[in-house]
Amino acid sequence: MKFICEVLHPIVRKDDAEQGALARAFNGHLRADGWELVEDAIIDGRPAYVPQRKVHALGGSVQRIKSVAATLNSNTLYEDLRRLERIGDSEPGEAIALAKEIVESCCKLILDDRKVVYPEKAEIPELLKLLRKEIKIMPDGIDENAKGSNEIRGILTSLGNIAHSLAPLRNAYGKGHGRGRDFKGLQPRHARLAIGAASTFVDFVLDRHLSQISTTTTYE
Repeated sequence: MKFICEVLHPIVRKDDAEQGALARAFNGHLRADGWELVEDAIIDGRPAYVPQRKVHALGGSVQRIKSVAATLNSNTLYEDLRRLERIGDSEPGEAIALAKEIVESCCKLILDDRKVVYPEKAEIPELLKLLRKEIKIMPDGIDENAKGSNEIRGILTSLGNIAHSLAPLRNAYGKGHGRGRDFKGLQPRHARLAIGAASTFVDFVLDRHLSQISTTTTYE
């Protein structure tokens, strides 16, 4: 895999079309074994590649969170997503920990943009309370106290709390403790639940945040 990446390296492969054709050809063969080459950096205007396991289960969720990270211009979110892309659902404990960090980061970034002060060690439940006061959860043109508003608030809180509630499981069943013969760890489905909830949550709150900020606000 390292050799293939070197074959595609921008210093070695200077023709854009040739590099792209080779990358597609390699990925066509690697896909059957659950691997793919992904862009890792841009050097001299062309991508350098690294190998990673191809994880279909988290693909859509990760892409939605990537869009949020790009809009909020957050290097922290990008770092979490890079790690998540590499492990996928193959390491559920780590994926759940990242889901919790992603939700917390999104809350804090939006509160920062709105100049809302929060405790340095605030966790998801407290951040959610502050965020709900700031963003309008009802569709445009409908009063915030209209029928169904409590239910929507409950759904929003539940989405954020999934990652928060799964985090103690990660501590109990992750890699940080010794394992006996009968050890049973978290399963990929737990990772998919946490990441799926996190992606839905951040997608919703960012949409509501952006629909309310001034049209003159820009992210640089």
